[in-house]
Amino acid sequence: MRNSVEKGVELAQSFLGKVSDVDVFMYEAQNASAQNPSAYEEINGLWCEATRDEVHGYCNNGAGNQEKAMNGENNVFASGKMTCAPCGEPAKKSTPIVITPGLDSSGEYYEHDTDWLIQGAIHEYSHAFQALFGAHTPAWLMEGGAVQLEAVFSNHASRGTYRKTYEDHFKHTIFPAAIDLYGDTSVATWLTTYGSDRECENDIPPGGVNANPDVFYNIGAAAVAFAIYKANINHVADGGRTFADFWTNTEKHKGFWHSIVVDDYEFNIDTDWPSQVPEGTGWKGALANFTGHDSVAAFYADFEAWIKPGGVLKTPEEMSDILENSSDVDALSVEPFNNANSFMPRSCEASGGPPSSFFGVSSSATHSRFSLVVVVVSSCLVATLAL
Repeated sequence: MRNSVEKGVELAQSFLGKVSDVDVFMYEAQNASAQNPSAYEEINGLWCEATRDEVHGYCNNGAGNQEKAMNGENNVFASGKMTCAPCGEPAKKSTPIVITPGLDSSGEYYEHDTDWLIQGAIHEYSHAFQALFGAHTPAWLMEGGAVQLEAVFSNHASRGTYRKTYEDHFKHTIFPAAIDLYGDTSVATWLTTYGSDRECENDIPPGGVNANPDVFYNIGAAAVAFAIYKANINHVADGGRTFADFWTNTEKHKGFWHSIVVDDYEFNIDTDWPSQVPEGTGWKGALANFTGHDSVAAFYADFEAWIKPGGVLKTPEEMSDILENSSDVDALSVEPFNNANSFMPRSCEASGGPPSSFFGVSSSATHSRFSLVVVVVSSCLVATLAL
């Protein structure tokens, strides 16, 4: 299973570039007949330090990770370690990730866990990349982008019997889920109303609470595919655009993630929401420039008119017309990315180039790292692998 996580990170890292620091914590699940809480003490301590907020001083003690592992539950998410940036603003220093494969009713790992771990590692590593280049980014772009990248690598040979083409992944998984949600007529504009802001504990978004995560994950992935489609059409005179441009093009306005400028507006991370980023700035400016729309509001309206024209939902087959050809996606996904000259997470941090401990390049001299921390319940050992 550790090999599966490493393979998922390797695929995402080769395509997106190396992001430092990314620590992956694999909590081994326990079945009902082998309950040993003390086995998690050391990894919980490491998790606490990996998530310690250097701005406010607190850390996550890992109790939730341990509880889910002892219950044999799947648990996958990316967290963050905050620090004070040179410009005086809080900034994410690293991205610790938890990946715990769950157990079936007999107390054994699921047959599909190997593939699921590859997919989970791709998804969570993409969040580490997003955290570096974006800020105050909406939930649909974060989660939908990660789901879209899962689809990019769904046809890789490592996926075994679960292998499927990019187009099939959308047609049979992503689009049907988006259609189901838009079939709920209680909300006509799911992406516009609920896509940007996600409830966090007791913090309630200005648009209210959305109880269905599909708006972030599957509608989000459909919206990312639609953004790439519109960018290709609207910039055809400039060579068009691909999913690879969306993720990795470092030429201003030709890509999305590398074109975000996050210090050209005022934003309070304790009280403001991604939807409140002003049009034409930050992620909104980068998205509108990428797609060719006048504003993000115009993009939202275009997407929702596309998915349900005249009030009639498209079928998955009809929606698939916007997708890039699977063979083209496969070809672009294996092109390694060298991000040596692409460092631009914050202009106030970027003067003088990247700190060596914060960002690395694709070479043997890099300071980037992917470390895997595994707890082995049977022997109560914690092992760390630095790659």
